[in-house]
Amino acid sequence: MVKVDLRSDVARTRRFIERRVRRYPKYVNIGPGADEDPIAQIVLGYYVADAAYISLIFDTRPDADSDGAWTLFLQDETVLMFPKWVAAGDALCDGKAVELTTLRGAKKVLVGDEGCDELVALIGKMLADLM
Repeated sequence: MVKVDLRSDVARTRRFIERRVRRYPKYVNIGPGADEDPIAQIVLGYYVADAAYISLIFDTRPDADSDGAWTLFLQDETVLMFPKWVAAGDALCDGKAVELTTLRGAKKVLVGDEGCDELVALIGKMLADLM
């Protein structure tokens, strides 16, 4: 059975965010907008499927909007991969069970499409709570 522990995932995510913020370059922005403009929006995006990841993108466009432009800047520096999320998604699509440990340490067994939806929702909640 595939196991996903959100407690370790949130710790990795926190370190990734701290590193991205600390290393934010003043004049070379890997994100939408001009390098020299101030940050207008910070996007913490995620994807849970074929290549599960989170991404932290700094958007310096004066009219920054939630328009998906961040997806054009997925590079090694801006992405943190989560292979276990892919394995969990694959298992759920194949009708297998996945054991998920929540941030509070509770264990849940997820199954099928509903389990996949719950996995995505719990990861989203983890990220929202972290920010």
